[in-house]
Amino acid sequence: MNYQIGLLYPALAFLIALSWAQNHYRVRGLASYIKKHFDDASPEEYGWESFVDKRRSVSSIYLRSPAWPHGGVLLGTQLLAVGTSVLAFRIQKGPWTELDTFFVSLDAGLIFLTFLIIVEAERKGKAIGPGKNSGAA
Repeated sequence: MNYQIGLLYPALAFLIALSWAQNHYRVRGLASYIKKHFDDASPEEYGWESFVDKRRSVSSIYLRSPAWPHGGVLLGTQLLAVGTSVLAFRIQKGPWTELDTFFVSLDAGLIFLTFLIIVEAERKGKAIGPGKNSGAA
């Protein structure tokens, strides 16, 4: 029965991913607003958001795509939690119950939804990211 505790983690990670995606989207919107209304209006060569935008365009994928490093941790730990729980079940050699099937199925769905949240956060981040004049504020 102790192995079932690990099967609860993907639900928690899914909720964290939802919260993180909302935060990610709002921060990118604020960055776009700052760049459009303050950096572009500045007489200096460029301000902070312009500097970050310029670095993001020439640097590694991790700067251009902040959704994957953060979201990947959530996905990886979800898979690890389910994997270790199933492995612990195999070691204990207990009876597989309908509740176990329910949790593993639920976890598979939540892992897939977490993946979709990360993809959507990445897509929206590119759509409103610094340098794009989408008007999102």
